[in-house]
Amino acid sequence: ENGVNMSALPELVGAFLHDTECNYEFYAADHFITQSAFIHQGGGCMDKVDVVVRLEELDDGLNELTSQTEADDSLWRNCSLSDDNSADDKPGGVPSESAIVAVLEENDDLMQKLCLMLAQDYLCFDYDLPEACKGMF
Repeated sequence: ENGVNMSALPELVGAFLHDTECNYEFYAADHFITQSAFIHQGGGCMDKVDVVVRLEELDDGLNELTSQTEADDSLWRNCSLSDDNSADDKPGGVPSESAIVAVLEENDDLMQKLCLMLAQDYLCFDYDLPEACKGMF
């Protein structure tokens, strides 16, 4: 059968975290950079960050953004935002999000490695830490 041998998924997740932690270049690596890295404005004078829009709270974030800019919120409401990267669109054999989360939840070492990699996002953007990571920072 095509796809990932699910018994090898913990090893695969560990290898992925290792590659990401070591900043190896791989296809779509920029999708795994911390969100706080994107908000960094580099050297020199930086602009104040007025609004942080969290994807999981997109509507509220866009409402806040438009209120800050005094723009008409119908501008973004008329834009058709859609989920174009759903599990149903992925090729067969790709592990599901829930399978990967289950591996992380069953392995405190892997979860803690992920939390260390994303520590700045957890702290800067007020995300709840997974149970295995509580007390780490």
